[in-house]
Amino acid sequence: MHQSMRGSSRPKTALDTKGINRDIQQSTDTLRAFSASSGIRQIEAVVDRGRLKERMSFHRHGRQGGDTVLSRAIALLAVFCLIPSAAAPAWGAGFARNCDYIVFADDQALADAVIAQASKYRKEIALRWLGEELPPAVGRTVINVTISSDEDRGLTLPAEGPGRQLHNIWLTTSRERATGSTLAHELTHAILATRYPRDLPVFASEAIANLQDDAERSAIRHRTISWFARTNNWPLLREIFEAEVISSVDSASYAVASSVAEYLCTLSSEPKFLQFAIDGKRIGWDQALRTHYKLESVEQLQRQWQEWVLRTSASTTALSKNTAAQAR
Repeated sequence: MHQSMRGSSRPKTALDTKGINRDIQQSTDTLRAFSASSGIRQIEAVVDRGRLKERMSFHRHGRQGGDTVLSRAIALLAVFCLIPSAAAPAWGAGFARNCDYIVFADDQALADAVIAQASKYRKEIALRWLGEELPPAVGRTVINVTISSDEDRGLTLPAEGPGRQLHNIWLTTSRERATGSTLAHELTHAILATRYPRDLPVFASEAIANLQDDAERSAIRHRTISWFARTNNWPLLREIFEAEVISSVDSASYAVASSVAEYLCTLSSEPKFLQFAIDGKRIGWDQALRTHYKLESVEQLQRQWQEWVLRTSASTTALSKNTAAQAR
């Protein structure tokens, strides 16, 4: 059962100074990540004789909504630290909470919808890729949602730093994608980071998350792959596999990662691909391919993947022509 908290006062609890200090550190880590978009420059939180005090200074950098972000930031401290008599968020926006997620959104209906979908996606994604659900309250995640009519972007900050136990997700997107593909994409990163912290190579994490994207984004990647096939300008898979970072604007690498993952999943199961990616980072890509797919090297995979792309591209082109002819 999932419950959401809607502005009621928190019940009084016994004060745990050590736990508060730990949660304050997690919260300040979260708030620092706000700085890129909100203008918060300095964050400090301390416990003084068992009571929380926060000192913050911020600059807008020409952006609107700084007061709302600061209100959410202070609310995060109150929610996470379980201070006696701490009030629930009171900035007039939406808030929902269960054992797995804390959601901040532009209104209450959106917060309720996001947390419901997040719980649904958590189960579906974990079963598909991990073969089992995550235990309750494992991989707790804070989701911040801002509705935008002209942007669709997300950011996931995994709980991989020392002492951090909360994943953080920021979504700036439409209402439809805030409960749909963009939410599912970012949740995939958080779920994978929960099960395999620091073990999964970047290309695999992005590839798996990309497979949650909607038809519009998938079509863009398919056009990119079709261009590689048509011009014979193939990126090298070994470079993609070994990349430590893939820039958010590197659409070619995103497209290749997704396409290779799709191909390997046609050879076996999704969990098999995940294990291949983990082993590839650990023991080397050639050895991992021999172990999981009976392929001798990345170069052999490159050839087979390119042939698969050419076949599927040809089939898609033929289908499109037939459809167009029938329409006439």
